[in-house]
Amino acid sequence: MPARGWHLPTDLTVVVLHTLVTVGALQGPLVSETPLRSVIGLSFVLFTPGYAVVSVLFPEKYRSSELAGGTATRDADGVLLARFRGSAGIDPVERAALAFGTSMAIVPLVGIALGFMPWGIRLQPIVWALGGVTLVGVAIATYRRLTLPEDRRFSVPYRRRVDAGRTWVFGADSRIDTFLTVVLAISVLLTVGSVTYAVAAPPDGEQFSDFYILTENASGQLVAGDYPEELVAGEPEPIVVGI
Repeated sequence: MPARGWHLPTDLTVVVLHTLVTVGALQGPLVSETPLRSVIGLSFVLFTPGYAVVSVLFPEKYRSSELAGGTATRDADGVLLARFRGSAGIDPVERAALAFGTSMAIVPLVGIALGFMPWGIRLQPIVWALGGVTLVGVAIATYRRLTLPEDRRFSVPYRRRVDAGRTWVFGADSRIDTFLTVVLAISVLLTVGSVTYAVAAPPDGEQFSDFYILTENASGQLVAGDYPEELVAGEPEPIVVGI
């Protein structure tokens, strides 16, 4: 790591905290028996490992194509010649989309690898393996970012986004616009919360009563077959009726 200016980037700090919270929540008895377990685990599996790997692959911030050196030249015939730098990095939308796709590729690979190991495909090995992949990715991504010049490092402009959101909410031209903006934000939060609750705690489906008739075969097992076709008066014939 560079001797000066070392710090864990904000987005990767959130990734580390999310990983630790997920491991602790899925291991602890207080959360593991509640719907919150599904919410935390699902968000971790679908996004966090992939984001760490994408951060390793793309440490640069997004820059569109720009003129190299800020100047252009002309050839002997006076034709304007310009050299352009290619666009670097990926924009935030592409980064988020790749994080989802990469996570969906990493999780099955981790499961296949665990299938060949003594631990098998169980909850604790999967959580620890995905957590390890995520933390290793964070370490490599941090190193790659800090080896770049500061103006080329990717960073999440969270302060600018917060200021923009504050301006969007409270900087409206009238009170009616402010009111409608707040209502829209609350509606979005309620929608996201409803979808999350539906995924984490799905309602029980329709339930039906089971009714079955069994007989005992020669080995003493109950089977749905070999029913007696003739009954003799006075002789018992055992039949198992289940409800």
